[in-house]
Amino acid sequence: MNDKRNELQDLLLKLSGKKIENFQVISEPIDMNIQLAYLEFKTKDKLKYVPEFKPIYLDELKKSFISLQDWSKNMCILGSSGDVEILRLLESIYDSFVEDKKQWCYLAIKDIQMTLESELLETSSVYISTGLGGKGSKIRYFAAMIVKDKSLFSNSDFRSLIKGEIDMFFMQKYHELELVNVTDKYITIKFLKEILEDVQGFIKQLVEKLKEYGDLFEDSILITNVKELPENEIMSYIDKINNNEIQ
Repeated sequence: MNDKRNELQDLLLKLSGKKIENFQVISEPIDMNIQLAYLEFKTKDKLKYVPEFKPIYLDELKKSFISLQDWSKNMCILGSSGDVEILRLLESIYDSFVEDKKQWCYLAIKDIQMTLESELLETSSVYISTGLGGKGSKIRYFAAMIVKDKSLFSNSDFRSLIKGEIDMFFMQKYHELELVNVTDKYITIKFLKEILEDVQGFIKQLVEKLKEYGDLFEDSILITNVKELPENEIMSYIDKINNNEIQ
């Protein structure tokens, strides 16, 4: 595990030009488009917090009607403040916002926390954010394995057996399995895995383990840390496999 941590620190050193002593994955699932827009406001538009304008920034939070664009920019400005009072205020009102505004607020909170931690601990910190979020130094992933023999999986006892095998596999590998759903068409799992660990290799190990019960799955496996795929997207992927659009 220390080798993986050192590898990540070396990577971040190349990207940022400074030694990163502390890193963790943002726990909340944040839409990737919002994350990219927040970053663009900070880098391209160079939105900066001006202490003298603090009352104006805070007044924006009280407005009943404010465009998402103006709200987003204000969150980015507040996020760059490094101000403890602003941090506590945002934390206290976070749950009162609708989902879009809440995600912008969450990024601002994490932005301030990162600045304060770096200043107080005198170390460089970084938060790693993905669409599905994570926990500590672990990233959350969603994977879908496409069933080959639907007649096998139409049997509820067989589906329960496979679910139990997946649970056991994760326990033996000391990885946290958050969700497993076994249907007659596909299996979906949601799980946490350490940064930089080989996720594709890990899922392939799982597939090999389940081959004890036969050649159960298509070769193509869906793995993402961007979002939890809805059934219609998984079914669309299955259709492409059936139509030989995916080899």
